Amino acid sequence: MSIIIMIIGIIYIIGFVWTWKNLDDIKKSQKIIIIGIGTIIIYLITLLLFQFSKTGITYPKIEFEKNIKQVITLLFTGINVLAFLPIIVNNIYKLKNNEITQEKFTKNMILLLVIFIIVSIVEVNYMKDTQEGIMKIYKVRNQQ
Repeated sequence: MSIIIMIIGIIYIIGFVWTWKNLDDIKKSQKIIIIGIGTIIIYLITLLLFQFSKTGITYPKIEFEKNIKQVITLLFTGINVLAFLPIIVNNIYKLKNNEITQEKFTKNMILLLVIFIIVSIVEVNYMKDTQEGIMKIYKVRNQQ
Protein backbone atom coordinates (compact mmCIF):
# COMPACT_ATOMS: atom_id res chain seq x y z
CA MET A 1 0.00 0.00 0.00
CA SER A 2 2.85 2.40 0.76
CA ILE A 3 4.20 1.96 -2.78
CA ILE A 4 0.81 2.95 -4.19
CA ILE A 5 0.71 6.04 -1.97
CA MET A 6 4.24 6.97 -3.02
CA ILE A 7 3.33 6.61 -6.71
CA ILE A 8 0.20 8.72 -6.21
CA GLY A 9 2.32 11.39 -4.48
CA ILE A 10 4.82 11.45 -7.34
CA ILE A 11 1.99 11.81 -9.88
CA TYR A 12 0.58 14.80 -7.97
CA ILE A 13 3.99 16.43 -7.60
CA ILE A 14 4.69 16.14 -11.34
CA GLY A 15 1.23 17.51 -12.19
CA PHE A 16 1.55 20.43 -9.77
CA VAL A 17 5.08 21.34 -10.89
CA TRP A 18 4.10 21.19 -14.56
CA THR A 19 1.03 23.33 -13.91
CA TRP A 20 3.10 25.76 -11.81
CA LYS A 21 5.58 26.21 -14.66
CA ASN A 22 2.79 26.74 -17.18
CA LEU A 23 1.46 29.63 -15.08
CA ASP A 24 4.80 31.40 -15.68
CA ASP A 25 4.80 34.92 -14.20
CA ILE A 26 1.61 34.78 -12.14
CA LYS A 27 1.99 35.49 -8.40
CA LYS A 28 2.73 32.47 -6.21
CA SER A 29 -0.46 32.90 -4.19
CA GLN A 30 -2.55 32.95 -7.38
CA LYS A 31 -0.75 29.84 -8.68
CA ILE A 32 -1.59 28.00 -5.46
CA ILE A 33 -5.24 29.04 -5.70
CA ILE A 34 -5.48 28.04 -9.37
CA ILE A 35 -3.85 24.66 -8.76
CA GLY A 36 -6.02 24.09 -5.68
CA ILE A 37 -9.29 24.96 -7.40
CA GLY A 38 -8.35 22.97 -10.51
CA THR A 39 -7.48 19.94 -8.40
CA ILE A 40 -10.73 20.16 -6.44
CA ILE A 41 -12.78 20.36 -9.64
CA ILE A 42 -10.94 17.38 -11.10
CA TYR A 43 -11.38 15.47 -7.83
CA LEU A 44 -15.14 16.07 -7.89
CA ILE A 45 -15.36 14.90 -11.51
CA THR A 46 -13.29 11.81 -10.68
CA LEU A 47 -15.50 11.10 -7.68
CA LEU A 48 -18.51 11.20 -9.99
CA LEU A 49 -16.76 8.81 -12.40
CA PHE A 50 -16.13 6.45 -9.49
CA GLN A 51 -19.83 6.48 -8.65
CA PHE A 52 -20.61 5.40 -12.24
CA SER A 53 -17.97 2.67 -12.05
CA LYS A 54 -19.30 0.95 -8.93
CA THR A 55 -22.65 0.08 -10.50
CA GLY A 56 -23.42 -3.56 -9.76
CA ILE A 57 -20.60 -4.01 -7.28
CA THR A 58 -21.54 -4.98 -3.73
CA TYR A 59 -19.02 -4.52 -0.95
CA PRO A 60 -19.07 -6.73 2.14
CA LYS A 61 -18.21 -3.82 4.44
CA ILE A 62 -18.66 -0.06 4.17
CA GLU A 63 -15.08 0.53 5.35
CA PHE A 64 -13.85 -1.69 2.54
CA GLU A 65 -15.73 0.40 -0.03
CA LYS A 66 -14.48 3.65 1.53
CA ASN A 67 -10.85 2.50 1.34
CA ILE A 68 -11.15 1.38 -2.28
CA LYS A 69 -12.99 4.57 -3.20
CA GLN A 70 -10.32 6.69 -1.53
CA VAL A 71 -7.38 5.00 -3.25
CA ILE A 72 -9.02 4.87 -6.69
CA THR A 73 -10.25 8.48 -6.62
CA LEU A 74 -6.91 9.80 -5.35
CA LEU A 75 -5.03 7.87 -8.03
CA PHE A 76 -7.28 8.89 -10.89
CA THR A 77 -7.52 12.49 -9.69
CA GLY A 78 -3.72 12.62 -9.80
CA ILE A 79 -3.65 11.13 -13.29
CA ASN A 80 -6.31 13.59 -14.47
CA VAL A 81 -4.49 16.51 -12.87
CA LEU A 82 -1.30 15.44 -14.62
CA ALA A 83 -3.03 14.91 -17.97
CA PHE A 84 -5.32 17.93 -18.10
CA LEU A 85 -4.62 20.73 -15.60
CA PRO A 86 -1.27 21.91 -17.08
CA ILE A 87 -2.76 22.03 -20.57
CA ILE A 88 -5.88 23.88 -19.45
CA VAL A 89 -3.98 26.52 -17.48
CA ASN A 90 -1.44 26.90 -20.29
CA ASN A 91 -4.22 27.66 -22.78
CA ILE A 92 -5.92 30.09 -20.38
CA TYR A 93 -2.58 31.79 -19.72
CA LYS A 94 -1.88 32.11 -23.46
CA LEU A 95 -5.36 33.53 -24.08
CA LYS A 96 -4.95 36.03 -21.24
CA ASN A 97 -1.60 37.17 -22.67
CA ASN A 98 -2.97 37.33 -26.23
CA GLU A 99 -0.60 34.60 -27.39
CA ILE A 100 -3.54 32.74 -28.95
CA THR A 101 -6.86 33.93 -30.34
CA GLN A 102 -10.23 33.25 -28.76
CA GLU A 103 -11.01 30.98 -31.71
CA LYS A 104 -7.83 28.92 -31.20
CA PHE A 105 -8.54 28.74 -27.46
CA THR A 106 -12.08 27.50 -28.10
CA LYS A 107 -10.84 24.85 -30.54
CA ASN A 108 -8.22 23.70 -28.03
CA MET A 109 -10.78 23.45 -25.23
CA ILE A 110 -13.27 21.55 -27.40
CA LEU A 111 -10.54 19.10 -28.43
CA LEU A 112 -9.49 18.72 -24.80
CA LEU A 113 -13.11 18.13 -23.77
CA VAL A 114 -13.50 15.39 -26.39
CA ILE A 115 -10.27 13.76 -25.19
CA PHE A 116 -11.46 14.09 -21.57
CA ILE A 117 -14.77 12.39 -22.39
CA ILE A 118 -12.97 9.49 -24.08
CA VAL A 119 -10.51 9.19 -21.20
CA SER A 120 -13.40 9.32 -18.71
CA ILE A 121 -15.14 6.40 -20.42
CA VAL A 122 -11.93 4.40 -20.29
CA GLU A 123 -11.40 5.39 -16.64
CA VAL A 124 -14.89 4.31 -15.60
CA ASN A 125 -14.34 0.90 -17.20
CA TYR A 126 -10.89 0.58 -15.64
CA MET A 127 -12.21 1.59 -12.21
CA LYS A 128 -14.98 -0.99 -12.51
CA ASP A 129 -12.51 -3.72 -13.56
CA THR A 130 -10.22 -2.78 -10.67
CA GLN A 131 -13.04 -2.98 -8.14
CA GLU A 132 -14.23 -6.31 -9.54
CA GLY A 133 -10.67 -7.66 -9.38
CA ILE A 134 -10.29 -6.54 -5.78
CA MET A 135 -13.61 -8.17 -4.89
CA LYS A 136 -12.53 -11.46 -6.53
CA ILE A 137 -9.31 -11.45 -4.51
CA TYR A 138 -11.28 -10.65 -1.34
CA LYS A 139 -13.71 -13.54 -1.97
CA VAL A 140 -10.91 -16.01 -2.70
CA ARG A 141 -9.06 -15.05 0.49
CA ASN A 142 -12.20 -15.35 2.59
CA GLN A 143 -13.00 -18.80 1.20
CA GLN A 144 -9.65 -20.21 2.30
